[in-house]
Amino acid sequence: MMKWALLLLLPALWTACDSHTTEFEGRWQLAQVESGGTVTPVDTVWYNFQTSLFQYQIYDRASDSYPVLHGYHTYADGVLSIELFQQSESEQAFLLRTDWSSPFREFKVEKLDGKQLILSDDGKRYIFRKY
Repeated sequence: MMKWALLLLLPALWTACDSHTTEFEGRWQLAQVESGGTVTPVDTVWYNFQTSLFQYQIYDRASDSYPVLHGYHTYADGVLSIELFQQSESEQAFLLRTDWSSPFREFKVEKLDGKQLILSDDGKRYIFRKY
């Protein structure tokens, strides 16, 4: 009897887990930044989303390494809010390698589908491709 109850409960548990995933789920590579009519190609930045977790990753060609900074994200009413954890000096130095002025940022989501993510903030458009 207990075995049958578990078999009936299992699909409900899978469905509950699915409700925690987001449309952003996965790894997105920044392809270009548009600002003031200038288009700048980029291929060294990734935004990684898993449930409410976020990882900002940069490829550093000089050291052949991938520094990362973690945080979390929320999405509501077309606005993606990201807050990075910034406690150590190395984490604070990470932000100096980006165009983020603080560990918190809100982006307007212009487009989100299975292949492309377009975010905008502060007069810039960030165009990502699913990696």
